[in-house]
Amino acid sequence: MQTQEMIGAHPDVRGSVNQALVDAIDALYSCAQACTSCADACLAEQMVDRLRQCIRFNLDCADVCAATATIASRAMALTTSSVCAPPR
Repeated sequence: MQTQEMIGAHPDVRGSVNQALVDAIDALYSCAQACTSCADACLAEQMVDRLRQCIRFNLDCADVCAATATIASRAMALTTSSVCAPPR
């Protein structure tokens, strides 16, 4: 299942999908994949020792993007009003 179908199937969403959220989740997972591939390509270079910092940045970027996409996927039922409402 794709992101939109998964979010739309959530009982709290009931088919009312926030397309901006879906697009953000998809972009974040795409970014994580690109950063992981870039780090892997750097590891195949002859001068890998000179690319250590680049590899670290790529791996950090991949982790942040994947974690953010995962959290956004879990928080899909939240609305702005429920997030911003004062505590009771």
